[in-house]
Amino acid sequence: MFNRLGPGHFAGWSAIQFSPDPTVDPDWFGTFELSIYGEPGGVDIQAIDRPDGAYEYVGCSHVLEHVGDDRAALRELLRITAGRGLLYLSIPDPFAEAVTRDWGFPKPEKHGHWRVYGRDVASRFERYVPDQPVLAYRGTDPVTGVSTGAFLLPKSTECYRWIRDRLGADVELFSGPPPG
Repeated sequence: MFNRLGPGHFAGWSAIQFSPDPTVDPDWFGTFELSIYGEPGGVDIQAIDRPDGAYEYVGCSHVLEHVGDDRAALRELLRITAGRGLLYLSIPDPFAEAVTRDWGFPKPEKHGHWRVYGRDVASRFERYVPDQPVLAYRGTDPVTGVSTGAFLLPKSTECYRWIRDRLGADVELFSGPPPG
């Protein structure tokens, strides 16, 4: 997906990545910050100590299911995303389950997940951030060959169109209104 978006597009962008996921290359960005919760300098995504619009790229891969208040986390991630920016959100296969199962506590046997997201995650997004378009990407991991998905939350009409132009039929409006 990011290869198709064109890594050169991110040149000069400020970025923060929550988790040590190799999805993007830090060298694509003007500045790059890695935050790993519980490690020195790590940030709690439910209350991010950064100014509004601090980053053009915010990456959150396989973290949202590990926090107690995913609503607060999603709102915080969008809050720190700049007006022309993009929030990249990946959660374990939300298309495998019909309905999200939220236990209200971290389950040790589920790697500390508070919940397993299901296909109803779109309605969850619409409740949490009703005016934010959420694009769903489905593709194949070039390394593993496994079908995968991710969510892209563009903050501007320009960013929305750039994603739609580059990813074509592999991306669809998942929830929220289209911008503009």
